[in-house]
Amino acid sequence: MSSLTERFHDILNRISAAAASSKRAPSEIECIAVSKFQSIQDIMSMAQLGHRSFGENYVDELVQKAEALSHLNLHWVFIGQIQSNKIAKLMVWASEIQTVTQEKQLRLISNCLEKQSRLDFPIYIQVNLDPEDPRPGLGAEEAQALSKKVMLEYPRLSLQGIMSIPSEKMSAAASRDGSPPELFKELAELAKKIGLGKLSLGMSQDLEAAIASGSTCIRVGTAIFGKRVG
Repeated sequence: MSSLTERFHDILNRISAAAASSKRAPSEIECIAVSKFQSIQDIMSMAQLGHRSFGENYVDELVQKAEALSHLNLHWVFIGQIQSNKIAKLMVWASEIQTVTQEKQLRLISNCLEKQSRLDFPIYIQVNLDPEDPRPGLGAEEAQALSKKVMLEYPRLSLQGIMSIPSEKMSAAASRDGSPPELFKELAELAKKIGLGKLSLGMSQDLEAAIASGSTCIRVGTAIFGKRVG
């Protein structure tokens, strides 16, 4: 069985190879290690390898880990569904939120930032362009409308772009075919119209297709940490 170090280096090699195939620099692509249900020890091991960006789906788990590892100055990215009643708790530790879908969330996040005297807090708008996928996410027109609100009314927020989670079926197809599906290309075009134009797309099995589409941020859990323990 491969070690955490070997799996992490394998992901870095996959990113480099995918970037080279698309004539891009690997430095253009951020890798978030999705540490949901993973141990604090494994996160510490990743930090010792030089990795600093970790993604969590649940507020309480993010807070627990961020508190325990506060001495490491890690970058905590929230990638789960946002609950309004937990935003204040989340904002004590979160470095970035990638799953914004409502103006109410913008307002609550911004209120916390004002109390903390923080500026330029990075957010992404979560998008879902797959009509067969019931998961959260805005359509293209809704995302652009929310983007305009951020730019005009929420100066403490730094809108990076869009984030999307393809269905298992779509990810499997992207991995199998070796080329970006049309949906990935549509997401890449939409990202150019939102905030700074960044695209958070791609996970363990489909990161090559996502990078070929223009993704600037991939979120990798299983391929780094192995099977989740929870």
